[in-house]
Amino acid sequence: MTNLEIVDVYEVGNGYQIVKSNTKESPYKTNNEASYGTTFDSIPLPCNYVGSESTGSGAVRPGTEPIETIATTTLANSNTITVESVEGMLVNGQISFYGNVLGGLTEDQTYYIKTITTTTDTGTFVNRITISATLVSGKAGPTVTLTTESGSMNCVVQVGNGLYWTDPIVIKKGVRLTSGESFYVYRTKATTNTVITNTLSGLNEGDPIVFDYGITFCPEITPFTTYYVCKFVDSNEFTITTTQGSSTPVTLSNRYGQARFISNDYDIVMSSDNITAEIIFAENIIPSDYIAYSVFGEKQPSDTGYTIPETQIIPLNGNTTYTLTNFVGGVNPTNAIVEINGVRQDIATYTILPESNVITFGAGPPSGQNLTVTSYNNTQEQYFNTLYEVSGQAGATSESFVVESTTRVEEGYDDPLSGGYDDTPYDYLINYLTLANPFSTDTFSVGQTLVFGNPTIGDVQSNRKYYILQILNSTEFTIGSTPGGVEVTLYDDTGSMPTLANSINVAEIIDVDNTINPGIQITITNTYESNNRIQCNTVEGIIVGAYIEFQNVRIPPDQIEVGDIYRIELLGQDTNWNTIAGTTGITYKVGDFVTAVEAGTGDGVALQAYFGDLNTAGAPYTVADIDVATKTIQVYDFEDEIAQLVDYSGTIYGIVGATQSKNLWNSGRYSVCNYYYRTTTLLYRK
Repeated sequence: MTNLEIVDVYEVGNGYQIVKSNTKESPYKTNNEASYGTTFDSIPLPCNYVGSESTGSGAVRPGTEPIETIATTTLANSNTITVESVEGMLVNGQISFYGNVLGGLTEDQTYYIKTITTTTDTGTFVNRITISATLVSGKAGPTVTLTTESGSMNCVVQVGNGLYWTDPIVIKKGVRLTSGESFYVYRTKATTNTVITNTLSGLNEGDPIVFDYGITFCPEITPFTTYYVCKFVDSNEFTITTTQGSSTPVTLSNRYGQARFISNDYDIVMSSDNITAEIIFAENIIPSDYIAYSVFGEKQPSDTGYTIPETQIIPLNGNTTYTLTNFVGGVNPTNAIVEINGVRQDIATYTILPESNVITFGAGPPSGQNLTVTSYNNTQEQYFNTLYEVSGQAGATSESFVVESTTRVEEGYDDPLSGGYDDTPYDYLINYLTLANPFSTDTFSVGQTLVFGNPTIGDVQSNRKYYILQILNSTEFTIGSTPGGVEVTLYDDTGSMPTLANSINVAEIIDVDNTINPGIQITITNTYESNNRIQCNTVEGIIVGAYIEFQNVRIPPDQIEVGDIYRIELLGQDTNWNTIAGTTGITYKVGDFVTAVEAGTGDGVALQAYFGDLNTAGAPYTVADIDVATKTIQVYDFEDEIAQLVDYSGTIYGIVGATQSKNLWNSGRYSVCNYYYRTTTLLYRK
């Protein structure tokens, strides 16, 4: 078979993905507001933030999550502290205070909770605690004497940064993002030029960090701007610098307030409901961003390999050998996609050596171009079983059942369940499930996959793949987390647990033949606001549903036009992007977008990012309508809506894919827009 639309299904991580989605299929949130102002863009996750496998699982391990709250008053007559929440607090447990400390308490000192009460004042529930400065024989000592004061004081109940069960996978426009940590800031100190938080766990000197809008309490720090950790002063204070590697800290003043910052690219944190998780990002999400992500829960036995395409971009310098950072073991040396400035290279021209993680060319490619290598990581973690939105082979139908009970039977040596002498010379242990009437195990087979729905019973996890280990009789069977593995441990329980068996099985893909087919290049001269149509020099060969990407030429700074939006392609040695954007003090980087207030100078390079409101910086579109008579087209944007245009004239180019690729984008494959030249043959094992 040739000229097929390619649909790639990737399973990644430890085999228990509690969330797998992307920004095309799931919502993201921008312009989020905290109590102190605008905070980071986020993606809500439909999973617990904290949890083990036996409690429904979560993104991070129990006991590693941070627990913080706000205190609003201290009262001298009762020596109590009024707090917004007592979630996670324990009598005799530790607590410390930061920021604008109230009631005569000492900042960053460890106290111990003596009492926790919830009372009603004028019909409103009020949470109050008393504390001690000492712990005597495991119990909080004398109550600390307080003064009456009100304000906003940060309380840290549990220090933590959320240890993942398995590192999540977050891919943005084909590039894997780096997981970081997020912290709250309570104060800046002039004597040491330090930022004060409650812990530095997980933070490293040199890490990039971005503060949200709350940091405006300190006028020397600009929100949503990249700084770098300069030096740790103590366990919860550090200095920052505007340039990575610099030893000169930013001069700060004495200020109090509350803000949040993120190191690296993102962090997974507790959402505002104090139950579920969300991803927060250091860089704002824009409509053209495509972010794919997988989050994992606990899995036994542990397995941390993953299969997902990742692309490394390497500037060429004329050498014949280049180091690869992505994993290229297994079948990656033959499966990898190697391109130079977008042109696919024949495998005969290079060799990938997994032992040393290098790629070597027979003749050195020319300098000044970009080498891109896309590899697939641990392909042994790839399996093709799914239940939703995928068509399987003929006969691969699903059956629904109901489990009415789970049972655990444990019999020790000489310990019969029903009395009398036990001649079994070994312990007996079995965990089994029982089908409800009228269901039967007649159609079950050992090794078959099962997926259980809510409400679950007996410690079984929902929406997770299990395997039948034994069929005991017409209604009873055992299950494992792996084929032929160890029985899942259950407890006695009853209920009505929906069960799906004979899940759709897709044949294993054993080879991928990538044939290079050039796309169709067309010239665009106008966009029209009245009918949202695009003027082309030809529509020959274009079909409705075809993928199309619009491309503009790269220009020097002196050709920049006021009012247009540009993407920085090359910073240059002497181009001042702050002057072009009308900003001050911002450290711009390649890929940043600026709105020009004046033209620039120097050897930088920019790309005009929009043409008549068409994105020319790599956003995907799909052909919606073709008018042969006028040689015009309409296109769908990434939200499957007709792209709204304005009147504009000039010259840009459109590259139309050789295959209909709208479903590729919807399939959840993050990097489809990079590979629209490919026509693929899939060879299946029979």
